Amino acid sequence: MEHNENPDFDKGQHMLADVRIINREIEVAGLKKDDKVLEIGAGQGALTEALAGKCNVVAFEQDSRFKERLSAIEKRNDNLKIIYGDALSYSWMGYDKIVSNIPYLLSESILIKAVKSEVPEMVLIVGEKFKEKLFSDSKIGYIAGRYEIHPVCAVKRESFIPPPRTQSWLLHFKRRKVDKMEGFMLEVILGKGKVKNSIIRALLNRGKTKRQAKEIVAAIGLTEAVLNKPAVKMTLALIKRIENGLEGLKIF
Repeated sequence: MEHNENPDFDKGQHMLADVRIINREIEVAGLKKDDKVLEIGAGQGALTEALAGKCNVVAFEQDSRFKERLSAIEKRNDNLKIIYGDALSYSWMGYDKIVSNIPYLLSESILIKAVKSEVPEMVLIVGEKFKEKLFSDSKIGYIAGRYEIHPVCAVKRESFIPPPRTQSWLLHFKRRKVDKMEGFMLEVILGKGKVKNSIIRALLNRGKTKRQAKEIVAAIGLTEAVLNKPAVKMTLALIKRIENGLEGLKIF
């Protein structure tokens, strides 16, 4: 494959140049003609065009240097829409799948938005360090638990231009059914504002009155300093502490 534009290593741009891996992504995704698929970081469009040959695609790219090439691909495919902007600032609701060689610098943000947006399935190439985080006993590992994650294959550094510093992985994510506690805690973790407000909001969404919600928060036994922390900065230890407190109160 000829590459006329030079990917920017410092921006985390690594263009997948291995057709075998692209074909494997398409195979694993099991695409249907009426599927609505997102691609994040279209780059030079190798995966974009392969996806457009199978289903309806919305592809995001922020680097204007690739616009000429991507526009040509878009003209050849009526079922493809290219958006030149930040994928994280758009709604992902209603899409069937994300299939993408994601920008590694945005890995955590993409996972969190996918969970919030209830994306049912993803086929992603991620960096090895992020893959390890997904299976770790950590906050991001807890969030990733919303999906069953199957490592499909390792992707060698040489499969990209320029090669990343570490090996990558092709992963298949399928949204799984979670129990009431997991669903509640994910809503709290991903909520806006303070820990206290995020817990109260999640309880209100489950039919509790505001008074009941405040009483439950008080009964968990967290200090005001902890309750006033931003929910997005919750640690795994705090998540487990809230879980244990709620289990003791038999809320669910």
